[in-house]
Parts: sequence; C-alpha cells; structure tokens
Amino acid sequence: MKLCTRCVLPETFPGIRFDEHGVCNHCRTAPSDERNERARHDAEGRFTALIREHQGRGCYDVVVGYSGGKDSTYSLKVFKEHGLRTLAVTYDNGFLPDGTLRNIRNVVEHLGIDHLLVKPRFDVLAKVFRRAAEKALFGAKAAERAADMCTACIGFVKFGILRLAIEMEVPFIGYGWSPGQIPLSASIVKNNPEIVRVTQRQILEPLSELFPAADLRPYFLEERHFAKPDMFPYNVSPVAFAPAYSEEMVIEAVAQYGWTRPEGVDSNSTNCLLNSYAIRVHKERWQFHPYVFEVAKLVREGSMSRDEGIRKMAEAEPEATVKLVEARLASPGGG
Repeated sequence: MKLCTRCVLPETFPGIRFDEHGVCNHCRTAPSDERNERARHDAEGRFTALIREHQGRGCYDVVVGYSGGKDSTYSLKVFKEHGLRTLAVTYDNGFLPDGTLRNIRNVVEHLGIDHLLVKPRFDVLAKVFRRAAEKALFGAKAAERAADMCTACIGFVKFGILRLAIEMEVPFIGYGWSPGQIPLSASIVKNNPEIVRVTQRQILEPLSELFPAADLRPYFLEERHFAKPDMFPYNVSPVAFAPAYSEEMVIEAVAQYGWTRPEGVDSNSTNCLLNSYAIRVHKERWQFHPYVFEVAKLVREGSMSRDEGIRKMAEAEPEATVKLVEARLASPGGG
C-alpha cells in the first residue's frame, strides 16, 4: 500500500492526494514548526490567565475525564502542579483491564485527588458497541478520526462530564487529548452551548434507534443544562501543548505515580481492551487504521519517527483481547 513519504497516511485515507514526491496534501498544508511553537506558548499563557480568572469559583476547579491512560494521567499531573482543586472522573465501559483500575487507584492516591467512578449500564453500552460492529453509526467523516465504538464511548464520557461540570459550576474540564488528536487551536476552548447541542444530537440520533429516550437521559445534557449558558466550562487539554511531547516522555513522567502499562491492550491504547476490537472492525470496514491520522500528525511534528509510526500502524491487535471482547459482547449480560 502506498504511504505518504513524509508521514504515514495511506492511499486509502479519504481525500488524500500525493504530489510528484509522494508527499500528501496534509503534510503540504501543515503549520510550520515555528508556528506550532508560538501556538504552544500562547496556549500556556492563556491557560495561566484563565486559572487566575476562574480558580476558586466552585468546589472544584477542574473535572478531568480520567481514562487511566498515560495522557490523561499526565493531565492530572499538570492540573495538580498548577494548584487546581481536581476531581478525576472515570467512565468504566466494561472493558477496563485490572491494570488500568490499579493505575487509577495508584495515581489518584499519590496525587491526593478526589475520584469518581461512573459505570453506565453494561447492557446499554454493549448494545451500542454491537451495533457499531454491524454498521457505521457516525459516517465517513467521523471515521477519519476514530472508530465508531470509540466515538460512541467518548460521547458518553464527554457529555456526562460536561453535565456534571455544569451542575457543579466547575470552570474547567480537563482531557488527555494528545497533539496528534487535536490541533493546538483546540487545546483550550470554551464550550459553546449551541455547538454542544449540535454535536450531542449527532451522537444521540443513531443511538435513539436503539433505546427509548429515558434510557439515554442520565448520560447526556438536558434542556435545563442549556438554560445555564454562563455555566458552560472551558475544555483544557494540557498534553496537547506540552513541551517536547512524545509517548516516552509522558510514560516516564507518570511512572513516578506507580503507573505501568496494563496487560492485554494494543499498542495504541494504555487503558482499554475494547480498543483492539474497535480497531479490527474499523480496518475491515474502511481499509485504514483509525489511529493513522493521529499518528501521522505526531510523525509530521517530530513527536514520533516515521519508522515508529509505520510499525505502530502495522502491529496486529492482540487476538486474545479481540476474542475476549467479542465473547463479552455476545453474552446475555451484554443485553
């Protein structure tokens, strides 16, 4: 398969075009290193200014979507170092390995952070994951950035945490999005109620075919939340503007808290077993890896070598993990 000669995007990626040197259109239009560095410094300065403006407004300063993975752990570290009163919130999708739960416990205890574990009904989640395995739920554009199972799962997380932050009047929501997952311009963004309404509808519409509204109500925003536009917080992803980001740097930083890589996960996840099955389904359906856009951006910006990116995209999903997920989704407890 033909790959971009500068990053790792394949010829099967939607809308890709190569020039006479084999360089893709995404590489040709990417910001320069100097522009990225200026944007990173601007984000750091804006974050500091927002802390001064909003710290102390609520009982917590930031609610962090804490998956137990390396990047969200690094985010907890940053928020703690800035003196923010932090509540870590973990959504258990039924596929968190024991190692992830152990990491979460070690990290929150080491950092002295309050932690809330939310476990949505597994029969609800399993029904969503099974449907995502059967057909595309969110369209081709969404598939460029993530597998449908992951998009659905993170929808429960994002809107559930936003709901909690609004109700608790917390000014910041923290995420562990890496520089490969979001542009620097999106590393600090104020939640806009109307945009949130549209994006939530995009998640809910395909799910409404599976469930009555009452079953989904606890996990998403209701009209009463949109009636409080002044309470909509900022999203902050400190990993996205971390200096000299690399996977090795992040893992070394979080190891001091007792964090270790869980067993059974694939090379693109440090917290979730479902990811391997989601990758398998996505590659069969769309003919490209769901992480390739993220990895290509890391390669393009020098956070990962091209050879490492190629190896990561070529690595097979752990077969035992894929079978475990398939068996659990097929069980009666899965709905």
